[in-house]
Amino acid sequence: MSIRSSIDLAFCKSDMFSVIDIISCLIEDDWTIFDVDNTIDFLPVNDNDNYDWQKELMTKQAIFDIIKLKQARKETIGINLYHKKCSVGITVLFFPNNEMSVMCDINRKKICYSDSLFFTDFNWYIESIIMILKKKNYKIEYFECKEY
Repeated sequence: MSIRSSIDLAFCKSDMFSVIDIISCLIEDDWTIFDVDNTIDFLPVNDNDNYDWQKELMTKQAIFDIIKLKQARKETIGINLYHKKCSVGITVLFFPNNEMSVMCDINRKKICYSDSLFFTDFNWYIESIIMILKKKNYKIEYFECKEY
């Protein structure tokens, strides 16, 4: 059985934010948009919620241009991020309603109690994502960790 883990969060509705600023904030603090092959996984422009992920070799500026256009069009923005100090990665979705969903799906951090009993280490994700955003003064209305 496959385990799915995610963190959903909402930014205060009164604060309009730039997805590029949030991604840049995470990049400044040990995350990268490039996988081991130096490619970027993302949702393309005009994806229309089909979640047709693309994997391309491109510059940071090129993906930021795509993100800026998608945010202006109020499209769902999707990108994978990878932690620079370990093999963990996340799939992040930004929705037009100031919500963000983080899927803990790439070499998920776990707390292991035995070979058959383990859970997602949500504390690591909270420290590595949410606390970074809080330190940069992003106003988070709520966050919710889920595993199923």
